[in-house]
Amino acid sequence: MNTDPGEELCIAPSPRIGSGQGQAGPAAAVSARPMKRNQALIPLSREHHAALVLARRAVAASRDASAARELSAALPDLFARELEPHFRIEEQWLLPPLRDAGEQARVARTLDEHSQLRALAHATGRGDPADLASFGLLLDAHVRFEERDLFPLAEAILPAATLAAVTAHVAAVPTPPISTTTGDHAMATAPHLHLSPDAIYPFDARGIAKRFRHGAIFGALDALNPGETMRFVNDHDPLPLLDQLSARYGKTVTIRYVQREPGAIAIDFVKN
Repeated sequence: MNTDPGEELCIAPSPRIGSGQGQAGPAAAVSARPMKRNQALIPLSREHHAALVLARRAVAASRDASAARELSAALPDLFARELEPHFRIEEQWLLPPLRDAGEQARVARTLDEHSQLRALAHATGRGDPADLASFGLLLDAHVRFEERDLFPLAEAILPAATLAAVTAHVAAVPTPPISTTTGDHAMATAPHLHLSPDAIYPFDARGIAKRFRHGAIFGALDALNPGETMRFVNDHDPLPLLDQLSARYGKTVTIRYVQREPGAIAIDFVKN
């Protein structure tokens, strides 16, 4: 789905923010924020756009026997391949700092809805249209909660470096675009799960705001296991960055150019 990289779902922030749930201070001002998503959360927000389409399709399919059978059969695998990686990024890198900031109630709600959605996605394999409708309705409500409430709160109270770490892990462990169809396209790609010691994980720096780029790269390299490779792609030769990386990582990371042409740079960073 094509979206303006600086926009979110255009869902007004919830008036519940700052009204007694979690911390009051910083969160109370969220409702006055402009409708622009922080660059660090844009990759997750883009996935929300597609998740809403999937949610609406699930509800619509539940009313048609043939469509319900087709989507119900495909949904457990679609969820595992496409929504589960998104959930794990949030659970590992966004929710813990929010919990540390005192937002236990919102974190608990997010985790509970993730758990319910996992269960419903598995249940749809039984072919009951009611399960499909329940999944779609909850996914729609969950996306709107995160866009209206959770993400604006995170932008308001979390440090820029913490948000940049989210970007780093989205880039290091890319999530396939959420499919809104079934069939071969739905099965075409699977998330990187750090299962292979010689795995190569792409990191396209061109899509990351300059403000967060270096922090995202450091976070991605920190996430690599020994023997794994991050393939860095950029539109210019990042010589100052390479000096910083050499000073920070020394012999623990090997730097090797794969492509070095004007406007087209690819560098492998190998974790030793």
